[in-house]
Amino acid sequence: MFFLHLYLMVFSELALFFLLVFLAASFLIFLIYVFPLFFGAPYVTTSKKKIEIMLELAELKSKDVLYDLGSGDGRIVIEAAKKYDVSAIGIELNPILVFLSRRRIKKLGLENKVKIYQGNFFRKDFSDANVIIIYLFQLTNRKLEKKFLGELKPGTKIVSESFTFKNIPFIKSYSEFSYIRLYKIPE
Repeated sequence: MFFLHLYLMVFSELALFFLLVFLAASFLIFLIYVFPLFFGAPYVTTSKKKIEIMLELAELKSKDVLYDLGSGDGRIVIEAAKKYDVSAIGIELNPILVFLSRRRIKKLGLENKVKIYQGNFFRKDFSDANVIIIYLFQLTNRKLEKKFLGELKPGTKIVSESFTFKNIPFIKSYSEFSYIRLYKIPE
């Protein structure tokens, strides 16, 4: 009887432990993949090849200020700072991805070139930007379009993967990945 009671006690503690682990993992999955759906787009990694194409399309110069909206794990802003020596700023809603990005930036010694801010990019002023990179939903692009036209200086470049703008002039796309497009705020 004693062993049965001990067995049930250990089993119930293990079950509770696994339930807590399951709930914590579910919360992390929700925080990383589901929660951002309500504010712009889910976290989707961008391949190194696509990052190279986006940055090449933007024709970056060392004096440029680049923003990545929904910067995820920071790979675009990190690559821009390393390869083109630009000031790069990521805006990310997810606190876990912000933490991971900041950790990578510190590890690479890029704190003076790359900043990651946690928050809603609809509340951020982008008037100092020369280049903005986005991979968001079409609805989000539509909402951002009015903001961009109102606050970005003429000549500011916007590189968008997959989704388009109606009133910001399209400049060009990359032949191999025609869904990566360059737009420019009109003069």
